[in-house]
Parts: sequence; structure tokens; C-alpha cells
Amino acid sequence: MNSMLLRDFNREEVEKAISQMKAITAPGPDGMPPLFYQSFWNTVGDDVCSAVLDCLQNCKIPKDINLTHIALIPKVKSPERISEFRPISLCSVIYKIVSKVLANRLKGILPSVVSENQSAFQAGRVITDNILMAFETLHYMKHHQSGKSGFMAVKLDMSKAYDRVEWKYLELIMKSMGFADKWVDLIMECISTVSYSILINGEPSTIIHPSRGIRQGDPLSLYLFLFCTEGLHSLLQHSADAGQIRGVSICKNGPGLTHLFFADDSLLFCRSSILECLKIQQILDCYEKASGQQLNKSKTSLFFSKSTTSEAIVQITNLLGVQEVKQYEKYLGLPTLVGRKKKASLRFIKERVSILIDDERRCWIEEAIDNNFLAHEAKLIKAIPLSHNSVEDMLCWRGSVDGMYSVKAGYKLLVDDEMSSSVGAYTGSLPKSTWKGLWKLRTPNRIKNLLWRANSNALPTRANLVKRKVLSDPTCQAYGAEPESTLHALWSCPKLKEVWAVHFSSLLRESTGCSSFSDVFRLCFEKSLPSDLFAMLAYLIWYRRNKLRLGEVVADLKLLNSMARDALHEFQHAYTPLLQPQPTKSNTKWLPPPKEWVKANFDGAVFQGRDEAGLGTIIRNDCGLVMAALTQIIPLPASVEIVEVLAARRALIFAKELGFDHVILEGDSEIAIRAMKSEDYSAATFGHIISDIKALSSHFRSVIFQHTCRQGNKVAHSLARAACNFSSCCTWIEEVPVCTFVDYSAEIINTT
Repeated sequence: MNSMLLRDFNREEVEKAISQMKAITAPGPDGMPPLFYQSFWNTVGDDVCSAVLDCLQNCKIPKDINLTHIALIPKVKSPERISEFRPISLCSVIYKIVSKVLANRLKGILPSVVSENQSAFQAGRVITDNILMAFETLHYMKHHQSGKSGFMAVKLDMSKAYDRVEWKYLELIMKSMGFADKWVDLIMECISTVSYSILINGEPSTIIHPSRGIRQGDPLSLYLFLFCTEGLHSLLQHSADAGQIRGVSICKNGPGLTHLFFADDSLLFCRSSILECLKIQQILDCYEKASGQQLNKSKTSLFFSKSTTSEAIVQITNLLGVQEVKQYEKYLGLPTLVGRKKKASLRFIKERVSILIDDERRCWIEEAIDNNFLAHEAKLIKAIPLSHNSVEDMLCWRGSVDGMYSVKAGYKLLVDDEMSSSVGAYTGSLPKSTWKGLWKLRTPNRIKNLLWRANSNALPTRANLVKRKVLSDPTCQAYGAEPESTLHALWSCPKLKEVWAVHFSSLLRESTGCSSFSDVFRLCFEKSLPSDLFAMLAYLIWYRRNKLRLGEVVADLKLLNSMARDALHEFQHAYTPLLQPQPTKSNTKWLPPPKEWVKANFDGAVFQGRDEAGLGTIIRNDCGLVMAALTQIIPLPASVEIVEVLAARRALIFAKELGFDHVILEGDSEIAIRAMKSEDYSAATFGHIISDIKALSSHFRSVIFQHTCRQGNKVAHSLARAACNFSSCCTWIEEVPVCTFVDYSAEIINTT
């Protein structure tokens, strides 16, 4: 864990961090949003990387970089009290990059250090895990009537949870979790050098130097707060192991559930007895004193099972000083108890969305969205395209473009989940570019496979076999003084130094601090050393090691370099690809429609820097002459496919508005055209738009959906690209804009 966290920081991590940031956010003291750095990275990238890496390598963050503005956002329309404002931390972009780089490293090891009771912000754990467990447990408690004593659930509410975190407590928690002192010092440098300045009427006030608390605008804060809750988890788990707290077990011989955490949302379970109640009170008091947290008793509540006596309920509520509820209305946004009328219980979800939609015009009510959501959330919601008809919701498969399940899509989803959770611990040890480089090595596939296993620490070395209870002695057979790890077997064994020194002497010197084979392999790529030869040598060393273990005759170590060179030369010579003839350019061109028909060509374009997309349409008659053209700007949807389908719908609406009867709808998106031609309902994310297109088709006498190549769709493509130069929606009748005239003229010439 620590070897991964403390490896040298590199430019690729900095570039990844800046690319992950939202382009437009409220600026901090530097006055610049991330969009500035993303747009002008070629100019400022070197200086930014130098500054960020200097902070990370030297464990020193200048105070000016860590100055944070606090903006007060009103929670209500006419705020009168300070509690009616929400404080937002506005950090400088340079600090956010530093913090994001650290957060990205931390994210990879979280599942291995944070308890399973905490399901927030971790790969492989989702909010629905807690919702399901809470739902089942509370349902069991509601119907539990037998037994000598009942159960109770305590829903905790911590007042200003992030703002009250004691720095010393956080530091000690991280050290007790096994983090290296250097890593802890780096994290503490980030949170302890902060200074605040509150914005009053847009002007920064006097600088404030805090002594506790973590910022909610800091990318690190989400993960650091999880460490804080680990203290409460340890106290509860220790008491449960000692039998002082008995959790709720919803089946015979099942595990007792004592607590569920989701960030600062906590739900505790125990027997409704005075002794267990006192123990809970003692644990909470201890946690409050150590961490700085403070229980908000007015919002904390108790729920008792049916088997709890009224006398016990009165005693416990008086002892804890909190209120009893007959049922929790919601936990993590969903009802905790749902009876037979499930539609009625969950109707509020549809109602909360429906008030944001104008049913007559079938569009979002932008004012309602802006008033109820943060700016970046509102922008994402308004980018979701709505159907022009009331289409019933349906289940679809998120792992495929068409929304339908296939074995390939299921396999891809499983692999992605595996890579982001259990495998994430070791995939994070190599940058993405190095993994790509591994699979592009000019070596036999079995050698690539060996290196993949070696970098994943999955080789059957003696040390790994001891972990799996296969062997009892991990020491190296060839050099008995050290355990045979992957690093030792392939690189650091003293007997191998003479092998590696022939071509990789510089790597031997620079790899002295490497704690894993993946660190050595990464260095080999970073230093642009002959990685093909490195891979071949590693393979021959492993092959020789296996033959030696079986007592077979092996080649002398001094011969391995020449063997590797010869084998590599032979393989690469045999597999040198033959010169391929240059592909001929396609002469696909735009073709006019039949007589009395019109052809509506459509296309979409994406403007990433602006979070917008452009739609382009041109309608031409059977002589190739333009009847009308259109450009439109829309908020950027979730995928390129949605942009293409929206362009098709807009083209068909445009043709309907102009009164045409026989229309050929043509575009270069094969996915969109295939979905429009299909008689089945599309389960894709754009399925409701396809339904609109099919409904619109009934307004024409004839509609044909037709696919063409990009060369046959140039004018529509030019219109879509030019949409950003015009107002939200522009139309031209019997002419095209100047910027597309060249493409249009060329297509007229080609058709005559």
C-alpha cells in the first residue's frame, strides 16, 4: 500500500487530475476556472506541472496556493439567519490539482483500509448496498414481536461534521491505519496550511487561520472523512466483539448488524436494553471528544422494534435525550419501510421530477431547475433530452450502446467492475500508458502475459505460495537469504545482477528504492530503455527458474543476454508486417433523391470546451438544389450517439414544418439509422428520441431512413460544426451559410 502511495509523482498524474476537473466552476483566489488551464495547457502546462510536482515531492505547499475563499450561498429565497446560508469553499486550481493527484492515489487503496460498513466513495461499493441492508433490517424490526428484549436503531446526525474534524485525531487515525509517516505528513500539509477569507459582497475579508476542520470543496476531504468515521467503527466493532453490543440478526445464525455508514450518515443497531444503551452513549461520548464531532440531538432519532416494552422505550429516550419515531421517513433519500402499496410509497420520486418538466412543450422548466440545484448539476440536468411524447420508462442494459444485454456487454461490465475494485489495488501501481506499452511489446504473447502477471503480483513465487498456504518456506532456492517475491525472482536476486547489468546497468542504479517489480517495469518505460529486451530477459529468467526448481539442466546465467537478443531478433524478423497497399479513397458522394422527393441530411458535432453540441440539417430537392438549411446549439448530452439522434429528430421536425410529404432522412451515424429502421422499441439511452422519430414519420406520406458515409454528408457536417458561430437556432431558405458554400457547390457539381 505505502509503496504505491509514495512512489515518485509524475507529469501524467498531474495531467490526469486537471482533465478530471469540471471545466467551469466558481473561481478561487487565482481567479481562473479549470477551463483556462485545460484550454491553454500547451502554454501553461510545464509551469503548472513543475509547481504541482514541487509541492508533492517536497511535501511543502505555499500558503498562497492554499488560500481559500468562502462564498455564502443562500439556502432559501430571503435568508435572515446565518444558518440559512451554505458555505462553499473556493480553492485555487493549483491546490485542487495537488489534492486531486493525492485523492486519485488514495482512491485505489480505500477498499483495503476502510471497513465494509462504510459504502461511500469507494470502487465496488454503492449507496444501494446500505439502502438494502437498512430496509431489510428495519422491516425485520418492525415485525419482530418475540424474544425477551427488543431491538433499537439510532439514526445519528452530526452537527457540521466536516467543519469539526480535529486535525490531530485525523493524523493519529491515519497512522493507526498503517499509512507511512511521509504520506501522513503530506496529507496534513494539505489541510493544516489552509487559510480562509470570506467573500462579502464579492470582496475577500480578513484572513482566518483555522485549527480544525476539512473543506467540502477539497477533493481529498471525501476520503479523509471516511478515515474519521473509522474511529467510530473501531469502537463499535470492539464492543460488538466483546459482547457488549449485540446487533440485529435478521435470520437464524446470521451475522449481527451493529452499524451502517455512508460518509457522515450513520445508523446504529443494538438491543433495546439499558446496558447496551449506556454502552452506545459511552462510545459516542468518546468519539465526540476524540474527533471533535458533536451529536445534534434534535435531529437524532430512535426506532424500536415491536417487541420493545413501553417502559424500556421511555427509559432509553430519557437516557439518550433524543426523540422516538414510529418509522424513519427516509434513509439516504429513499423510504425505509414500504408496505404493499409500493407505487404510492415511491410516487414522490416521479413527482419530484415531473414538477421540473413543462408537459405542454415537453421541455425542462429551467427556472425550477436553477432554483433547486447547484449550477453544475442544473447544467447536466438541462442537457438530458426529453421525449416529445409521454414514453413509459423501461429497464435497459447500461453496458451496451443499444441498451440490450449480450454476453460481450456482460463480460465487459464484470471486467470493468473487477478492475475498479479488487484489481484496482495493483492496476493503480502502473500508469495507463505503461499498461498500454506492455500490450504493445514486440514479443510473443506468452511473454506479455507473464509480465502482466508479474506486474499484478500474480506469479506463483514462493512468497505468494506461502500466502496461499501452498508452501511453508518462502526463501529463494537459488539464494536462500531472502524471500522469493516477484521482485526478487525476476530482478533483485544478487545472482541476477550480472544478467541485468549488461544492458540495464542504469536501471539497476535507479531502482534501488523500488519495492515491487511493477516499480522497476515502470522505470524501464519512463527511461525509454529497450523494453522488448527487458521483457525477453525477464521471461528467460523465469523460465530458467522453473526448470531449476524441477531439477532440469539449465543454461548458464552469462548466456541469457545473448539468448534473449537472438530470440527477440528471430521473433521480430519473422513477424515484421509486410508493406500494405495504401487504401484507396472512397468515391462515395451525395446523390439526389428520386423525383418529387426531398433528402434531409443531418449530422451532429460536439464542442467539448463549451459543453455544447451542434445540430446541422440541409434539405435538397431532386435536382440537388437547397430548399432549406438549419443549425442549432444544444447543451452537451451524455454521448455522441444521442447528439446524432437529436440531429435526426430535428431534421424530421424541420421537414414537417416546411410541409414536405416524401422525405429521405440520411445521416452518417450507422447506429442511429439502424435504430430508426428497427421495428422494435430501442432500449438504448436515446430510445425515447427514436420513438419520437417514428411518431413523426406518421405525419409524412413516405419516409425512408438511409445511411451514407461522411463523404456523402459533408454539408450537414459543416453546418453542425458551424452551429457554434450562430445563435441558438438559425434557418436559411433556398440558400446555405457562407461557411458551407464550398462543400455545397462541390456536391452540386458532382451530381450534374
